Amino acid sequence: MKTQFEQIVDVQTIGKAGNHLSSAELFALAATEKLPPASEDAEKTLLLAVDLQLDFMDDGALGVKGAKKDIERLTRFMYDNIEKISAVAATCDCHSPMQIFHACWWQDENGNEPEPFTIITKKDLNAGRWMPRTMPEKSAEYLEALEKQGKKQLCIWPYHCLEASVGGALEPQFSNMANFFSAVRRADFRKFGKGRIPYSEFYGALRPEYCEPGTDNTELLEYVSHFNKIIIVGEAMDYCVYETISQLCEELQRIGRDPQIFVLTGCTSSIGPREEAEKQYAELTKRYGITML
Repeated sequence: MKTQFEQIVDVQTIGKAGNHLSSAELFALAATEKLPPASEDAEKTLLLAVDLQLDFMDDGALGVKGAKKDIERLTRFMYDNIEKISAVAATCDCHSPMQIFHACWWQDENGNEPEPFTIITKKDLNAGRWMPRTMPEKSAEYLEALEKQGKKQLCIWPYHCLEASVGGALEPQFSNMANFFSAVRRADFRKFGKGRIPYSEFYGALRPEYCEPGTDNTELLEYVSHFNKIIIVGEAMDYCVYETISQLCEELQRIGRDPQIFVLTGCTSSIGPREEAEKQYAELTKRYGITML
């Protein structure tokens, strides 16, 4: 290509708001390229980026250590493989302040809100240690459902990815590369929101932790099901990326689709110990045959 990587991505500003390029400058660069359109690809490959938003960068409101380096490696991968990628899709956490995993949903007997990373259980609710300020029945249902599932507890996260906030935006340098790709290959760059249900977490991109009829993201499942290969990256490896892959494998199997699924391990970091995350992925590999790269 005529355009150099450094013209598209400013590595030094990864994870920061703002951009060294205007949209006009970015698309002027793209207009100089003459690559074949993605519609001509014999094999359709989707790059699925999970929650690459500013609030999940290293210094963000709910920062994942290593996320900025993940973006650097990912954008270089996209640049080097631009003719092999047929489409890019990005999931985005879309939250409001009044959600069950944010502090303002809860109070103690003195009206105090819980600190970030407080764990709230059904026992806490029954004892009056923490009380919901809204939707008490749904709150109790959710805590009970989490206990039955035995996978996660309700954690009070720092306020993050609030809709229309700077922190909720996609990381700008990733956006540069994805938009450049879209213009050069005349291909999709699709965005899928998740996490708007007030009384449930929505780690995986296809369905919330607490499921009710009509809450599944059928649009995303329908979209990804048409690709031969799906390459998955994002934050965090042990939360939203893991749950998205797990749900995706399960749902694709249910509808009789069998694309190859790859995880770029160098483009996803974990909140907890990396070794524990790798154990989770080893199980997914055994169950569904995903490939860790």
